[in-house]
Amino acid sequence: MRRSSTQQKKRSSSIKPQDRNPAAFLNYYFSSSESSASSWSSPLSLPTRGGQMQGQMQGQRGDLYRKKFRLSVLIRVLVAFAIVMMTMMMMMMMMATTFMTFKDSSMSSSSSSSSSSSSSIKAETVHFGGSTTTTGSSTGGSTSKLVVGFEYSINHGDNSSNSSSSDNMTSITSSNNINSSSKRNQKIKREEIVGGDDRRACRVIIENKVDFHHEILESIVLRYPLPWDKYNCSSTKPVMFDFALFDNRFPNGMITCPEKKCPKHLNETEFVGWKRYFERSLQNRTFDRFVDGRTVQYHKLIRYAEYENSPLGPPDAVIDATCDIYQRFLVWLNLGKYDNYCVLHRECDFCEAVHYNKSCFLTPMWTPSQCTFLPSDLPRFSKEDLFDSQDGNDLGFEQTTRVCLFGRERNHTMWANVFLQSPYEKYNVRFVIGSRAYSEKRVYTSRHISPKALSFVEHERDYVEFHKRIAQCDILLPATDPIDRPAHFPPSVSGEKSKRKLTGSISQVVGYKIHSVMHHELERIYHDYFTAPVEVYGDSIQSKVDALTKMIATVAQNKKNDENGKIATSKR
Repeated sequence: MRRSSTQQKKRSSSIKPQDRNPAAFLNYYFSSSESSASSWSSPLSLPTRGGQMQGQMQGQRGDLYRKKFRLSVLIRVLVAFAIVMMTMMMMMMMMATTFMTFKDSSMSSSSSSSSSSSSSIKAETVHFGGSTTTTGSSTGGSTSKLVVGFEYSINHGDNSSNSSSSDNMTSITSSNNINSSSKRNQKIKREEIVGGDDRRACRVIIENKVDFHHEILESIVLRYPLPWDKYNCSSTKPVMFDFALFDNRFPNGMITCPEKKCPKHLNETEFVGWKRYFERSLQNRTFDRFVDGRTVQYHKLIRYAEYENSPLGPPDAVIDATCDIYQRFLVWLNLGKYDNYCVLHRECDFCEAVHYNKSCFLTPMWTPSQCTFLPSDLPRFSKEDLFDSQDGNDLGFEQTTRVCLFGRERNHTMWANVFLQSPYEKYNVRFVIGSRAYSEKRVYTSRHISPKALSFVEHERDYVEFHKRIAQCDILLPATDPIDRPAHFPPSVSGEKSKRKLTGSISQVVGYKIHSVMHHELERIYHDYFTAPVEVYGDSIQSKVDALTKMIATVAQNKKNDENGKIATSKR
C-alpha cells in the first residue's frame, strides 16, 4: 500500500540534515559545546542529558585520583628521607662508640701490661670419668684435658687448691689471673654480683622436665664440667645457677610418672619436697665446685620466660638433667638457642659422637675421654637429726642395726628370706624396706619376720625425709645383679641387655658412707668411689646370706667399740 505524498513530505521534514549524511552527523556533534563534548565516553556516544551527567562525575573522579596519587608520592618521599636520616644518625653513633671503645681499650691495655705474674704448679690427681690422671709439677705452666668435647686449661696456683674429704675427691682449681682488658669492649651491663673483675657473673640454667631425678641436681652444679673460658663472664664472681624444673610443665607437660597414677596437684609431686629443701638449705648459698674449684651460688627457681627476662641476662649454658626422656634433644643439643648440654642416664642407641661430646653420663662404665660423674651430693644430716626422727626408738637407735632395701624393681621377698637366715636376733637387727614409688605394703611370701624386726617406709614423697631414712641405715642393699637388673652393668657382663645405667643406691652408699652388701660385679664398677666397707656375694642365695651375716657382725662390733670409747672418755 502506497503512502500518501503528504505523509512522505511530513517524515522527510522531521529528519535533520545531519541524520541523512554520516559526515554531517560527525560535524554536527564535534561542533557542539565543550560541556557536551566532555560528557562523551566515546565519539559514538549519544549526547543525552544522562550522558552529560555521567561525564561530569567521571571528570571529578579523575581529579580526585590525581590528587591522591600526588599525596602518596609525597608521603613516600618523606618516608624515604626519614629512613636516610635515621641511617646516617645510627652510623654516626656507631662511629663515635667505636672511637670511644678503642680509646678505652688502649688505656686499659697500657695500664694492665705490667700486671703479669707466674705461679708454681703442684702435682694433683684429677678424678674424672672413672679414671685417675696425675698432672706434673712445673713453674708457670698449665695442663690441658679434653672434657665434654672441648679442651680447657687448668692453671694450679698455691692459693687456688680446694679439697673435699667427704667425697674423697680432689678439687681442681683454675687460676684467676686472667687478662680481661681485651674483652672490656664487649662488657655487658647486667646485675652486678659481689667481687672480682668488671665482667658479669656467669649464669647457668639447669632444666628438669620430669618429677624425678632431683637427687642429681646438686651434683650437676658441683661436678658438671663447663668451658668457662668460652664465655665472656667473670672468673672470680660466683657462677649463678638457676633451676627451671617440673612446675613449669605441670600438669600439661607430664610425660611419665614414678607411679601408675600421676599426681593431680602440685603439692603431691616430688618437686615440692625438693623446692622446700632448696629454699631452706641451698638458695643464695655458695659452694666450691669439685671439678674445677669455681665458686657457685644457688640463685633461684625460674619460669621458662625468665631465661631471657632476667637481671642477669641470658644464660651462658643450659644443662638438661633428663635429656634422654625426649629423642628431640638430639636437635636441641646442637642447634638450640643457647650453649646446651645433657645428662644421659643410659646408653643412647640413637646418639652420635657429636651428642656424646656435649653430654655426661652418671657411671664410670665409659672410656676415660667421655664425661662422667657420680651424683653423690645429697642432703646432709647431723646425728641429732637422725636420732630425733629414728623409726623404732623402742629398740634404741645406737643398739639397733638397720639393714635397708630401698627402691623399686628389687626382689624384696628373696631378700626378706636372706635376712631371716642371718643372725638378726642375736645382733638386734631391723630390716627396713621402703620406696617413694608405691603406696601399699608389699606382700611377702615369708611372714616369719617379727614386727619389731621389720619396718616399712611407705610412699615417702618428701625429698628430705626420704633421704633421712636412708642416712639412718647401717647397711644398705643395692639388690642389683646381672640377672635381675642387667641394664645396670657393662656389655662385658650383661651383653646386649646392658644400658650402663646407674642404680640410685650407689649414690646413697657413697654420699652417706654407708656399709653395703652387693654383687661382686657391681662392686667392681664403683670400687674407686666407695667410702665405707663393702661385702660382696655371687649368684647363690648362700653367698648372699654369708655376706650379709659378715657385714652385720662388722657393724655390731664397730658400734660396740664406739660405745666402749664413749665410756672410756666419760671416765676421764
